[in-house]
Amino acid sequence: MPELFEFLLSALEDLSSSLSHEFRTPVARLKFAFAMLEDNTLEINAPDYLCDMHMAFHELVSFVSVMLENARL
Repeated sequence: MPELFEFLLSALEDLSSSLSHEFRTPVARLKFAFAMLEDNTLEINAPDYLCDMHMAFHELVSFVSVMLENARL
């Protein structure tokens, strides 16, 4: 039984690490895009940054939806 507990604990740690990475990536992209939009010298690139922000936001929403669906199951 201790082996099963250790296996499950290791699997949970791996899952937590993966989830953390999956959340951090789009959040970091959003933070970068916000910072670039706040820099008034880069106004010409604003549409590109807004597009990237929308993509990162939708990635987060999709990821949360998958996680909630898995939790429901």
